[in-house]
Amino acid sequence: MTQHEAQPMASTYAEANRRAWDYLADVHSSASDPWEEGSKAEYRAWLDEFGWLPWPELGTVLLLCGAGGQQGPALAGLGLEVTVVDLSESQLEVDRRVAAERGLEIETLCSDAQDLSVLRGRTFDLVYQPVSTCYLPDPPSVYRSVRSLLRPGGLYLSDHWNPVQIQLSADHRWDGTAYRVAHPSGSNEPLRVTDPSTAQGPDCMYFAHRLQDLLGGICDAGFVIERLAERGLVDPTAEPDSAGHLGCYLAPFYEVLARRTGPAPARRRPGARTRTAGRTRAAEEPRQESPVVPAQRSSATPARPLVRERLVRDDLADRWSRRGFVILRDVLDPGLPPRLGRESAAQQPSGVRSTWSGHAVSDDGSYVSGGMEFHSASPGPVLTWLHQHPDLTRLLRAVTGDPRISANQNLAYMYYEPGCYIDLHTDVPECEATVLTSVRGRTPPLVAYPRLLDLSTRELLAVARRTGGRPGGGVLLEVPVGGLLILDGRRLPHRRAQLGDGQRPCGIAALCFAVPPGEGA
Repeated sequence: MTQHEAQPMASTYAEANRRAWDYLADVHSSASDPWEEGSKAEYRAWLDEFGWLPWPELGTVLLLCGAGGQQGPALAGLGLEVTVVDLSESQLEVDRRVAAERGLEIETLCSDAQDLSVLRGRTFDLVYQPVSTCYLPDPPSVYRSVRSLLRPGGLYLSDHWNPVQIQLSADHRWDGTAYRVAHPSGSNEPLRVTDPSTAQGPDCMYFAHRLQDLLGGICDAGFVIERLAERGLVDPTAEPDSAGHLGCYLAPFYEVLARRTGPAPARRRPGARTRTAGRTRAAEEPRQESPVVPAQRSSATPARPLVRERLVRDDLADRWSRRGFVILRDVLDPGLPPRLGRESAAQQPSGVRSTWSGHAVSDDGSYVSGGMEFHSASPGPVLTWLHQHPDLTRLLRAVTGDPRISANQNLAYMYYEPGCYIDLHTDVPECEATVLTSVRGRTPPLVAYPRLLDLSTRELLAVARRTGGRPGGGVLLEVPVGGLLILDGRRLPHRRAQLGDGQRPCGIAALCFAVPPGEGA
């Protein structure tokens, strides 16, 4: 975006935004470029980047402010009953054209999201709203309307442009050390944001809302927020003032999953399908009763590796199954991280360099390998003690829900200097669950791709080759100091962004767990 300034309030924001979106559809902007046809796994990955939605429980979907031949046809391609409501007739026409070409049924209605009376009396299992609250002067009123259109327990998935990005100055975005915020939030003052690709057309009106309205308003309308994540392009190596560079400072988007609470709304539309909301299984609380293994005990090593009271969590198994990862902060005994740090430094001189520049599927087709550049070293007695400790095994079994999973021989210290990276990949079979913890400095986050969870290795290889092993978007996963990142790396594609010049070297410990050979299903 190159221009960003206040503009006078129009007699109706809807008229301005309708003209702008009709123009964007007519010039075939990226928001009006239909998604290609794909498999159901690909549709689910595109629509649900974090793997939050219980697809088997959904039958009817309201796609709000999402016309343009993308989400609507993908939802219909999953066999769902889809209704699209959008302000732009030209955008809706793209949906109708794509649906006709692919033999899909999509209901399209032209209406303002701030006036959903056209749907009065109907209910849906899911309301799916792509980035659009930035074009609306009063999101809380939209949330109240959305609640009235959802069945009890129905889901509301919404995506929001970070309002702070809307508040940035136009002329001095990056001054060499920082991005400058120039516009207030919550003023109801419409702002102009112009993209170079559409600078010749009419402008949309944008509104920089406060988070208490964007997120708190969802709760006030009668929802419980179940999931919240940051989304969008983050690239530490990108040029200043680019989207990837800005994303390192301000999360581009917020994705929110909320569930409707309260009494039942008006009766369902005749003929609409009804599904029963499923219940997720809670993780078994990890028990901390086992004795220490004396042979692996160092006199300076804590008696137990984990701080028990921080592990009393009943959502771990659900998070693992839905998202493919669990982050537990401050769960290692405070005496353990310094020991691991000293041991990793002592082991580093014996490390070996790993480097490769291609993308391939393993000979047995079980995992995808990407380009890489890093060093690794064998573990010492402290890391081995942590890996084999029964308390850590109990935690892994509680998280994964598999009582057979155990520590194996795959563990190492891994070191990253400027220029080091690992491109998009999945883990080897010996790492059904991988435990990571930072042992040297603060490690930059992994970039994971929950939207690619269900892709086959061949499909994932195609993505890796098409993007050079570095797809856009992704979720940033912290590798905590004194905590654990537990990663389903066999299922969840991920990569480590290249460490840029000026970034400090860092190191992690990697511990693998798997079902022992001969004990598989």
